[in-house]
Amino acid sequence: MRCFGILLCSEYLFSQDSILVIKKYTDSKQIFEKYYTLKSNNQLKNGEYIFYFPIKNYDKIAKNKFFNIDGYIKIKGYYNMGKKSGEWIEYDNPNKIKTIGRYKDDKKVGIWKTYTEKDRVILQFDYDNNIKLKPIINFWFQYPEIATETKLEGEVSYSYNINSDCSISNIKVISSSDKSFSESVIKSITDYAKFKLKYDFNCNDTVIIDKALFVLK
Repeated sequence: MRCFGILLCSEYLFSQDSILVIKKYTDSKQIFEKYYTLKSNNQLKNGEYIFYFPIKNYDKIAKNKFFNIDGYIKIKGYYNMGKKSGEWIEYDNPNKIKTIGRYKDDKKVGIWKTYTEKDRVILQFDYDNNIKLKPIINFWFQYPEIATETKLEGEVSYSYNINSDCSISNIKVISSSDKSFSESVIKSITDYAKFKLKYDFNCNDTVIIDKALFVLK
C-alpha cells in the first residue's frame, strides 16, 4: 500500500481495518462519543476519537440544515493500537481551546499549552524535559469607544518596571495624544501586571519603554 500523506494513509487504514463506534445519549439522538476500533478487537481503539459537549434541545436544533455537530467538540484526538497518539485538543467551550498537545505511545510529549484568563494567558509545559516553561501573556490595547466614534487616531508613549518577583510598578504615560488613549494603556498594563504576577516566574528587573499606536482600520 502506498500512502500519500499521513491523513490519506490513516483514512485508508481506518476504512479497511477498523469499525466506527457511535454512542448516543439515551434520552436524545445526540452523539456524545465517536471513535474507531479494530475489526479484530472491538476493545482496541484505533483512529480518530471525538467526544462532544451535551447540546441542550439537540433534537430540535439538529433539524436546522446549517447545524454541524463538529462545532460542539469537547475532546479530539487519535489512537494508535489502543494508545493515545498525535495531537489531542480539549475545549472548555465549543470552539474555544483549553489544552493542546501531543501524545506518543499514551504519554504526553513535547510542549503542551493550556489557555486561561479568556486566552490572555497561555501556560506551557515541556514534557520531554519535564519542565514548566514561562507563560505567554498576551498584551494588547483596547481602542477607546469614544475615539472610535469620533474617528480619533493617535499614540501613547509609556514606561513601566518589571521587578524580579514578576510584579510591575511605576507605570507612567510619558506622552499621549488623547486622554482616552492614556486610560486604555494604563488599564492594559494594569491587567497585564495581574497576570504576570500570578503566572510568570524567573523575572529580571527591567525597565520597559515603548509606544502604543491607535490607528483605525
